[in-house]
Amino acid sequence: MLWIDTVDTGGPSGARPLRGLRSSAAPGPPSPLAAARGSLVIARTLRVLGACRALQSRARHTSRDRAAFTLLEVMVTLAVVGLAATIVLPRLRDGRDLRLEMDGRRLADTINFGRERAVLTGVAL
Repeated sequence: MLWIDTVDTGGPSGARPLRGLRSSAAPGPPSPLAAARGSLVIARTLRVLGACRALQSRARHTSRDRAAFTLLEVMVTLAVVGLAATIVLPRLRDGRDLRLEMDGRRLADTINFGRERAVLTGVAL
């Protein structure tokens, strides 16, 4: 079995077996090389975990600090909306004007039809 040093005094000189790993060596106190490897693995793991926590903490703080829009972002958005309105609104007016013109022609045609019918039949409408 591989042994790693721990703060806990659960075994000989504070060492406990590392679960899941087996060694062909007979059980007993760990060799200095095995103890050094175990300590190195633990130290690296703790260093990586500490770095991950620091990154998470930094990410949380930066996301909280950037909760609002900048003035530049608002100005660019307003410029894009203004440009879109400049392009779209005249076309909507042209559509309304065209519809009004068509309705006026239809009314004029109806009045002319009624007048011609009254002249032909001799009956006032």
